[in-house]
Amino acid sequence: MSGTILLMALAACWPVGRSQSESGIEPVLLQALRGWDLSDTLTVSGIRLEDGKDSAETAALEEVLLSAAIRSGMQIRAGAGIAGGDAAAGDVNWSADALLPRDWRTLPGDLLVSGRLRVASPWVYLQIAVTDSRTGTIRTESTIRIAETDVGRLAAAREQRRSGSVVFAAADLDMELHLLVRRDEDGFQRLVDWEEGIQLEQGDRLQLRFRSSQDCEVFAFLYQSEGANTALHNGTVFANRWIYAPGENSWKSMSVGNEVYTLYFLAARRLEEDKSSMWEQLTLLQEQGRVEKFRGLEMVDTAVAALVQRTAGADSVVLSRGSEGIERGESERFVYADGVAFDSQGELLPGAVIARAYSFEVQYR
Repeated sequence: MSGTILLMALAACWPVGRSQSESGIEPVLLQALRGWDLSDTLTVSGIRLEDGKDSAETAALEEVLLSAAIRSGMQIRAGAGIAGGDAAAGDVNWSADALLPRDWRTLPGDLLVSGRLRVASPWVYLQIAVTDSRTGTIRTESTIRIAETDVGRLAAAREQRRSGSVVFAAADLDMELHLLVRRDEDGFQRLVDWEEGIQLEQGDRLQLRFRSSQDCEVFAFLYQSEGANTALHNGTVFANRWIYAPGENSWKSMSVGNEVYTLYFLAARRLEEDKSSMWEQLTLLQEQGRVEKFRGLEMVDTAVAALVQRTAGADSVVLSRGSEGIERGESERFVYADGVAFDSQGELLPGAVIARAYSFEVQYR
């Protein structure tokens, strides 16, 4: 499993009474550790930055790593490394760019588990390795990519717990959303560069790919300015899993020309299951002739935002449009069953509530 990249975004805040296993961190770490199939006694020596120093961030990640290692069934050596408490962990010295501490030969246990944290905004990369304590040979390793903002929030939550502060706020969802538009030009498939208000061609096809750092509910649908709507996804999304809408190898065709479509993407811990009041409001706007192509979309936005506000417990919800202030993630390559591959940089959307709207016009081909 060497070199495997495991993708995740960390949960940032742990309310009182909530275990680390519920935070969304450990499931991903457990997946890596259980894949190692190790039966020897291990000493968890710790995590350090590239310069060999520790930090609030490495300390917070060490807690999660130790907990995940114990839950995975590994035989952890008590009283050594970070399992020995702050004093034992502080006795371990590290050199810059080293994956092992300087005195690794003196540490007890058959195997050593250690980590190195590299910052490359907006991400950090946690390399975790299992090393033979006698030879220094790496048995296996994994690299985990984590959102830098999430690591900061995780460290802050740890400091608040240690200081006796109570943390009640739920962690942000930290959604990564890819909006893909595919066009067939004389048999050649290409990805259309997306922007708010773009003009697409009849027959262009749309797909969403997204994932959240937390379990949540997502409602994504297409609204046509003449009143029709199509649900692309409506239901629970589990943490750190890719979701495809309408399907992994399925696309929504923009078959109606001379029409304005708006894609609404809504996410929160809980969304109202009964959406009839929203549909009634949208129908009323149509009957009153208040929506025509781009005209009146702000009223549609208000009706859709009200759905989220009622169920998410937020004081107010405003749908965001356009790319201003939206951060992009690293490029992801998506390969489809027909052999076509597209590279995409998704939007990084943090927040307890996510409400995005994207409008475009479809022209006759």
